[in-house]
Amino acid sequence: MTTIVDVAKKAGVSVSTVSYALSGVRRISEKTRQRVLQAVEELNYHPNLLARGLVNKRTKIIALLYPAIASDFLDDLQLDFIASVTKTTTHYGYGLLLFTSPMDEQEITQFTNEGLVDGVILMEVQRHDPRVELLKQLGYPFTMIGHTACNEGNSFVDMDFYSALHLCTRHLAE
Repeated sequence: MTTIVDVAKKAGVSVSTVSYALSGVRRISEKTRQRVLQAVEELNYHPNLLARGLVNKRTKIIALLYPAIASDFLDDLQLDFIASVTKTTTHYGYGLLLFTSPMDEQEITQFTNEGLVDGVILMEVQRHDPRVELLKQLGYPFTMIGHTACNEGNSFVDMDFYSALHLCTRHLAE
């Protein structure tokens, strides 16, 4: 496996110059950048995403916590939500981890402390959901598909069931 050190040797530059050439964080001469890119191509170098994540403290991964999938009930609407999350994370250059087993507070705390993901999307949110309070206490970025009884300061999306029921009833009455 080719490393960034191999690319630096081949291009005759420092490891930091290779990093700058690939990330664009600092300006380097076009001639040097081209030498680095040629070495990258010749050596078939692919940056180590885990190493990059350690350096910039970003994993480019979002977790979807969907405990209900562990049950035998999964409808088309739920699959649509999962497919939409997948499509959107991909569009923004993120990966998605789907967790299907229920996680207790200790498991969520451990999960967030390990820094495996940049944020969490909660599904099957309950009106009094301990996961929400825990993530708020931990200061961990999250959003919800669904909502709790008190949503002040929470980011969420949800179906407007009240309007849907109103439309259905009006349609039948007419």
